Amino acid sequence: MEPVFGGLIVFCMRACDMSLGTVRMIFIIQGRRLFASAIGFVEVTIFVLAISQVIHSLTDVWHVLGYAGGFALGTYLGMFIEGRLSMGYSLARIISRNAPEDVAGILWEHDYGATVIDGYGKDGPVKLIHSFCRRRDVKKLLSLVNIIDPKAFVTIHDARTSIHGYLNPVKKR
Repeated sequence: MEPVFGGLIVFCMRACDMSLGTVRMIFIIQGRRLFASAIGFVEVTIFVLAISQVIHSLTDVWHVLGYAGGFALGTYLGMFIEGRLSMGYSLARIISRNAPEDVAGILWEHDYGATVIDGYGKDGPVKLIHSFCRRRDVKKLLSLVNIIDPKAFVTIHDARTSIHGYLNPVKKR
């Protein structure tokens, strides 16, 4: 029973350190040095403890399976946590052939900034609408676009920061 328990401990430690590692990478990408460093300190401490258990018991299959399983679950959990936090900003690029002025209008109406640009695609003239928003607001922005032009081509890009311009104010819940 002790080897199974040891493998379970390694599994939990590895799941924690991998989850922290994923969140730390997001902080690095966003330029949040202090948070990334603090998370990295905790992450590597847990990693050293986990790997020392595995190296100490290399012939114990439960420790090795716990390490591998914790790695896999930690990767999944890290992505889940990052998605729930929705930190940072996104740039939506919307190409609308059918109702570009209405798409921009509904975004403006809901307090999103939107810039409309003339463009030309394979099948002729189009309008390109750029809108910069918080990542947590992307689903709402997409639903607004879909109301007006369900056939609009939309791409979402992570954005690190913006200078000047307009970002809709945070509304109190």
